[in-house]
Amino acid sequence: MSSQEKWYKITLSDKQFASGKVFDIPKEFENLFIAAQTPSDMAMFGEKSTVRKGDNFYFSPGSIKYIKPLLKKYNASPCKINKAELAFIVGDDSFK
Repeated sequence: MSSQEKWYKITLSDKQFASGKVFDIPKEFENLFIAAQTPSDMAMFGEKSTVRKGDNFYFSPGSIKYIKPLLKKYNASPCKINKAELAFIVGDDSFK
């Protein structure tokens, strides 16, 4: 699997969650999405069911080339996903 096919995940620490990063990350992603001229392969997701919404954010493979600074800032890592367990947050509407 090439880096363009990998999904990435940001997992927030308790401190990051408490400081409001749960709201900052979607806004940062949305700004990058708009700056990239809303590519059709760019989307961000959260988990449908979790005890505390916002612990983990997932990024589609097409997003990666546009959001590298965001991924680095929050120490994102490649991950495997189950699309059925993800909820669309922001990005191209075709992912809804």
